[in-house]
Amino acid sequence: MSTPLSTRESDSLVVPARKPSRSSLLSSITRHPLAPLLALWIAVVIYFWITEPRYLTGSNISNMLQQNSILFVVALAETVILLMGAVDLSIGGMVVLIGLVLLWINHGIPSVLVIILTVVAGAALSALVNGVPIGGWRMNPFVVTLGTAAVFRGLANVFTGGGNTKIINNPGFVSTLANGSVGPIPAAVIVMAVALLIFWALLRFTYFGRDVYAVGGNPEAAALSGISVARVRIAGFGLLGAAGGTAAVLQAGQLSSVAPTAAVGLELTAIAAVLLGGTSLAGGKGGVIGTSVAVLFLGSLSNGLDLGGISSFWQNVVTGFILFTAVGFDQLRGQLLARRTRRETT
Repeated sequence: MSTPLSTRESDSLVVPARKPSRSSLLSSITRHPLAPLLALWIAVVIYFWITEPRYLTGSNISNMLQQNSILFVVALAETVILLMGAVDLSIGGMVVLIGLVLLWINHGIPSVLVIILTVVAGAALSALVNGVPIGGWRMNPFVVTLGTAAVFRGLANVFTGGGNTKIINNPGFVSTLANGSVGPIPAAVIVMAVALLIFWALLRFTYFGRDVYAVGGNPEAAALSGISVARVRIAGFGLLGAAGGTAAVLQAGQLSSVAPTAAVGLELTAIAAVLLGGTSLAGGKGGVIGTSVAVLFLGSLSNGLDLGGISSFWQNVVTGFILFTAVGFDQLRGQLLARRTRRETT
């Protein structure tokens, strides 16, 4: 009959936990989905740092961040749309149209209230015009937002007289928010940081964030589990509209004007950033951290090309190529993951 081990003997049999080796730590870092993008970003920064002396100066970095604040805010909200398995192609036209709302109400009203009303107007417009047909009526997101993009841009042209720029009189706090600073930090950068914190916390710590991933992963299963798919999608487009209203405020403050030709291609660049940041086009996978890194990468690349005197037309070519590559990698990654899953289950 065997006797139980004493406490000292049993303790001697406990195998101490191994500390992760440097090789395993390096392997986990290199396998991270954002590793290729971060490596490419570092390479771009080093290249332009060597070739353009002004590239890493404080004034240029501040200018780069301000110029990309609109894309940054919109891309964060576009991440939510792609996570729930949809897409929005109308945000560029919406930013211009909501900018006109800001123009109309910015007369004798406190600037802070103007900003709040502009953001609320963007949320209401997007939830009603895009969210209800897509979420409530189950219409195709691509078709709906492609149509509303034309409507938004067309209305902007109608209200501005076919391309005439409307100048904002006495922009006040709107201009300060877009061009001012709090100490050494540009106000637009603070807006970017607050937006990132809000969207990150929303997706990570709230029931809405959980529902977004569930709807994007499998809407039928989400509905069977008691999640209102329509409500989640309407709320998601409302968030994108609120981000569009914020972008309209930043754009109006930067330009002191609202023009129907502004924000052209904003939606495609935002989608490219979201995909480049690791969010799946099929929905249910990704996050705003990857999107923020991708936007900063695109901004760094565009800024370096500007300093190098590269034409904006070629910059559009680069953005289109990046979008194509991002979608290709997304599809390839999905296929490799599916193969790995099949191997593990067999």
